[in-house]
Amino acid sequence: MRGLFGRILKQMEENQDTVAAILMKNDNAEKSMIGTHMLFSDEGRIYGSFDNGMVRRGIETDAMRLFEGDKESVRCFTYMRNGNTQLIESAFCFAYIRASDQKQRRMAERAFELLQAGEKMWLAVNTESMELSVIDTFGVACGAEVPDEVCRCFPEISANKFCGGVRYYIEAVEHARKVYIFGGSDISLALTEVLLPTAFCCVVLDENMEYANRERFPDIYDVQIVDYYRMERLYIEEGDMAVVLTRDFQYDERVEAYLLSTPVSMIIDVGNASKRQYEERWLMNQGYGREQLSRMKTVEVENGTDWTSYEIAVRIAALLIQGRLRKKGERNGRYQTQNVTGT
Repeated sequence: MRGLFGRILKQMEENQDTVAAILMKNDNAEKSMIGTHMLFSDEGRIYGSFDNGMVRRGIETDAMRLFEGDKESVRCFTYMRNGNTQLIESAFCFAYIRASDQKQRRMAERAFELLQAGEKMWLAVNTESMELSVIDTFGVACGAEVPDEVCRCFPEISANKFCGGVRYYIEAVEHARKVYIFGGSDISLALTEVLLPTAFCCVVLDENMEYANRERFPDIYDVQIVDYYRMERLYIEEGDMAVVLTRDFQYDERVEAYLLSTPVSMIIDVGNASKRQYEERWLMNQGYGREQLSRMKTVEVENGTDWTSYEIAVRIAALLIQGRLRKKGERNGRYQTQNVTGT
């Protein structure tokens, strides 16, 4: 999503209008991997991907017609997946974003700000006028004018809200998960580079300012100096993840014991089988059971192997991405659209 609004801003800077095709989540969306939000310029598709060529071509044709002023071509598309006889309906709404519209420019800038800060927001599309707005957690809309009842809707996933006979499609944009990286090692440097395009908010923590500073980590969400013996001030939320890379493994067990007391969903460290067994025994002696320890994953690097920092970072990133996808799928009703009606 950050990439989508980044592209919108770039198009605006080049004084080019764009059309955003937004997939309206429905009750079958967990079965439908048809694609994601797409962005079009008058020269063709510039962002987004779909796994169904027929649907993609239909959407591209409609987007081009919208540039020509034809609003009657917005349709719903159905497709058959893997030979399944059940047709899964995938509905799209379109938003026309004009580079000359200062409200739309401010909307794109505000959306990008919220995404950069890891804040939750909602997209709101007037399906008649095809205007796009973003709503923050205070219920303040930026972009086209939005009725108060839409601004106060705040659906957990997505919703259709009818106001004055007009349907608004509202979609929650989940804030990027934070990854807390304990230790400012060379592996941490490589890991932040790998994670930078993945919409994770990376926070690097180290006890030594020589390793945790903005010169060393200029592009990530946050860098902090931390006392490994006093970490109570950290605010770790459910769904956040952690990577333990303290230098020379000297504080790994202490950091892991602290993390197990938080709602962090996954804890990743690096080591060999002997190190893992030692840590498990130590943590169980501290009172942590097998179920709690199941949150811990180890990227195993045996002694004598010749893994580079970047190769280890890629393996860690793969675990983080898998964990993020699994948590999304486990959420109850994650992909179901709510239908909210109003006057």
